[in-house]
Amino acid sequence: MNAHTVLAAAETKLLRATRAYARKLLGLLADHLRCHHPHAVRLTVYADQLTGEYFIGELLDSHGETMAFDPGSVVVLRTETDGPFGESITVGPHTVTDLLHRALSTHDGPLTKLLRTEQHTGEHYLDLAQGR
Repeated sequence: MNAHTVLAAAETKLLRATRAYARKLLGLLADHLRCHHPHAVRLTVYADQLTGEYFIGELLDSHGETMAFDPGSVVVLRTETDGPFGESITVGPHTVTDLLHRALSTHDGPLTKLLRTEQHTGEHYLDLAQGR
């Protein structure tokens, strides 16, 4: 194998790994939302094509009604157990917004590979009904 082939193979593996990581993050987010909002079926996501930024939209139930939720709620606590007195220290919690942004920016591909798209409006959404 020459250097070009080795590099191409490594880049392919890296791309697959980052996309798998993005899917896992969205899975964590979906599990959290399903647990705290059992009637929710989708989380709308808006993307600014020019800036590459992502924004959380509405959390909807099966009737299309908006449900109240906190996009700043903590999904995963990151802890470090090596505190000076042996206690656990929260290093940096991941919120709903953080996980969504991290998953979508890490994916580095079309949103249609991670999210579903509403045919009539073109809106992207995270399907929460899937996996129930």
